[in-house]
Amino acid sequence: WVEWLPLACHPEAHPNAHELEAKGFPDVKKEWDIAFVGFMQDPPKDTGCNNRTDYLDRLCREFPNSWISSNCFFEQMALRYCKARIGFNISIKRDLNMRVFEIMSTGTPLLTNRTVEGIDELFEENTDYLGYSDPCEMVARAREALQNPEWLAEIGESAMKKARSKHTYLDRMKVICEEMKHGSF
Repeated sequence: WVEWLPLACHPEAHPNAHELEAKGFPDVKKEWDIAFVGFMQDPPKDTGCNNRTDYLDRLCREFPNSWISSNCFFEQMALRYCKARIGFNISIKRDLNMRVFEIMSTGTPLLTNRTVEGIDELFEENTDYLGYSDPCEMVARAREALQNPEWLAEIGESAMKKARSKHTYLDRMKVICEEMKHGSF
């Protein structure tokens, strides 16, 4: 018997704009269309994995007012996402990576590939995140969202509430402790 426990968010490490301002970060307002924070290495050839660099190149060509960072963590990472209208994810191996939960915790709307395994079990597309299937749809979904700021704000708020109420590391630990208490391990 096995239970799937995906990654999660840690609201103190992944604060939203108001929480960043309360921690002394000045002027946390939207500046960029899209932000990405993460590693940029390409996958080995012929592995069937997504090529993150190709997607990021296309994104930057189409949306030059974007911010791409690597080696940026905790509040500094959250600051990048809070200053963006959209937080971007491309899962190389279709895994439900930490970036999904980190972006959601900041209240920034997430744009991610639909092939992320398990995302549809936890979140609802167009309510909690924006999905795309290929680079052309990625660009179209980003354009559509950027032209609808109220909808974008609703998605960011819905995702943040859901991530913080159901998908924190404390929630994951509660499941582990409960399973241990019942001798499931």
